[in-house]
Amino acid sequence: MNSQKIKELHIEMRVLAGRLRREMGWQPVDSVKVTSIIRAKKILTVYKPLEDVDFSGMAIRTSAKHEDSSNLFMLINTSQAIGKQRFTACHEFYHLLFQRDFSYSSNSAGKFDLSNEEEYKADVFAANLLLPMSGIEDMVPIEQMRLNSITLETVLKLEQHFGCSRAALLRRLKSMHFIDSSKYEEFSIDVITGALENGYDASLYRPDKRNMVVGDYATKARTLFENGRISGTRYRELMAELGLENTNVQNQQ
Repeated sequence: MNSQKIKELHIEMRVLAGRLRREMGWQPVDSVKVTSIIRAKKILTVYKPLEDVDFSGMAIRTSAKHEDSSNLFMLINTSQAIGKQRFTACHEFYHLLFQRDFSYSSNSAGKFDLSNEEEYKADVFAANLLLPMSGIEDMVPIEQMRLNSITLETVLKLEQHFGCSRAALLRRLKSMHFIDSSKYEEFSIDVITGALENGYDASLYRPDKRNMVVGDYATKARTLFENGRISGTRYRELMAELGLENTNVQNQQ
């Protein structure tokens, strides 16, 4: 993609993310409530620890009609840190709610890979949804808005407030010219130690390995099978692997 195309893409994703935030009743400074979007858009979502820690998640749309939001599925790998899980969910929201002619995506969110336009758009959308520029600007002290003036205390305040990974926040701060590459590297070191030393809970930076289903799992898993999106074997495996008798299942109703 050329520079003009990338610029247009960033504008489009910023607009779409802003629209979703406003639809949910959130201001730019508000933190995204992932499960609120999941419930509002009726997305069957499975949170599950997977052996492949580099795999972020997947999304499936079982209906060919973009406006039909009744058959949406998302899987989030809880073997990754909570902050990364939230970015992955926002990444998948783009595929499920905005991408035309979408049926399936399986990925590692956050790569910002320019060779795959839709995956790049999903990452840019997630960054704008989780970390709106105006929301960040409202929380950064005016004296820290010069290049490389932002402090670790402010970085911690931002990522804890917005519920994002350090990598996602630093990429955002760099794109907004708050930091350069050297400061990016400096803030990337000893993330958990820095959080603990400044009195923050470090759970955001660690995996929780939870098993949780948000939505009517049994019904929608059956729909995936009946629409040929998953095999009978995979359908049975999903039901068995999730161990629903020991899983926190939340209905949309």
